[in-house]
Order: sequence, then structure tokens, then C-alpha cells
Amino acid sequence: DQTAVTESFVHLRFSCAEILSAMLQQASSLGLTTDAQQVSRLMSFKSQAEFTLLAAEFLAGLCGEMRLRAQQEERQMTQRVLDCILAHYKEMNMSIQMVSELLDIPKSQITLLLREAIGQNFVQYISYLRMNEFKRLLLETDKTIKDCVMEIGYGDVPNFLRKFKSIEGMTPGQYRAAHEQSDV
Repeated sequence: DQTAVTESFVHLRFSCAEILSAMLQQASSLGLTTDAQQVSRLMSFKSQAEFTLLAAEFLAGLCGEMRLRAQQEERQMTQRVLDCILAHYKEMNMSIQMVSELLDIPKSQITLLLREAIGQNFVQYISYLRMNEFKRLLLETDKTIKDCVMEIGYGDVPNFLRKFKSIEGMTPGQYRAAHEQSDV
């Protein structure tokens, strides 16, 4: 009977309009952009299958925009973490806790961001930065080895010197001498 089909379609259209309204409100609250033409096509569907297809496309677009936004926010957060570490890695009290408190980012999130961005954990990255800065100081300054170690944030000079020798295969004095000879 045609009347029942018409009433059923009217009910479907009403229900779909409510669904679309909820999606639009949520998109608006999240600051997502919506395509007016796409919304108009959604409201002028001819069948449930057409509405389902158009709604799926609409949602995919919103989800794609949210994914891009999340990726951008993650890149910005990663850059904030890296900038903070670069600004403070020479400090003796440098720790993941310090970065977490300065940036108001959980330590676990900092760990994940570093692992994804540079493939190292916090301690590895700090050690890498300090070691490179130590080598730069050895080669570009006349500071004593102890002063160089202290300047990069290490308080335990003998421990650092053992670490340096295990990595470079020579003492800092030998490293400095070898590079001075190669510059001549």
C-alpha cells in the first residue's frame, strides 16, 4: 500500500535528518568544516541506501579532517618537546619529569613522541645531545675536559669519561689530539 510506503519514507527522512543534525552539531563543536553542497545532497536522498552512502562519505571527510588535525597537533607537541630538551639538556637536573612539568605533558606521552620522532628514548637522546656537545667543546674550545663535562650537565666526571671511551674508543684527550692533528 502506497500510503504506508510514503509514511515509512517520511519517517526515514525525519530520522536521517536527526542523524545529520547530530553530525553537524558535533562537527561544529569540534570546529570542523562542512561542505554545504554535500549536506544538501544528504538531505535530498531518494533511498536509505543513498543516504547511507552519502552519510558515510560525509563522515569519512570529517574523520579525515580530524585525523589531519590530530597529526598536526602531534607534530607541534613533538616540536615543543624537542625544543624544550634542546633548551635544557645541559642542565644537571634535566629529567623527563622536568620536561613533563614544564610542558604539562605526561611522561608517557613524551616517551612515545620521542620514540616516534627520533627513534630514541629520553635518556638516549639526552646522552646523544650531551656527547655531541662535549665533542664540539673539545674541538672548538680550550676548556679543560672536566669543565667540558660539567658544562654539558654531567656531575660524575669519571663515569662520563668511561662512557666516552667506550663509545669513541679513546679518551677525550686522545680525541682532541687526534682531531687537532687531522686539522693541520
